[in-house]
Amino acid sequence: MDVFRATVESKIQYAAPAWSGICTAGDPDRLNAFLRRCVKLGYRDKSTPYIEDIFGDCDEQLFSRINTNSLHILQQYLPERSSLSYSLRLRRHNKTLIASVVTVAGICNSAGGGVFVNKPLRCQWQWLVSKVGLLIYRAVNR
Repeated sequence: MDVFRATVESKIQYAAPAWSGICTAGDPDRLNAFLRRCVKLGYRDKSTPYIEDIFGDCDEQLFSRINTNSLHILQQYLPERSSLSYSLRLRRHNKTLIASVVTVAGICNSAGGGVFVNKPLRCQWQWLVSKVGLLIYRAVNR
């Protein structure tokens, strides 16, 4: 089981924040089916998480590294926190919403289709993940 974690799971987790956002709807299902087969064959514990949880953990790790390290290369893409005049719960970070996400949220809300972007930080995170993916793609295809 340690060999499985060291080889297969590490390959799934490698750059997962960059490519998990562009997976089709069937890709996580196929990965979960593969992981279930590995449990059935005894290569993996039953208590290990599903692929969505693995992707979420990788996203959170990357975001916390970017957020806590002021010298991180992706820190420049996170704008500073705006001053708020009303009382809200404390945030775990000091960043503001990116202007393009605010515009997207306004378009979604004004479209009248019932679409509402209720997690702007998640939208910001998905935007950041797409930027990371683009940087990796450009680095690989030079």
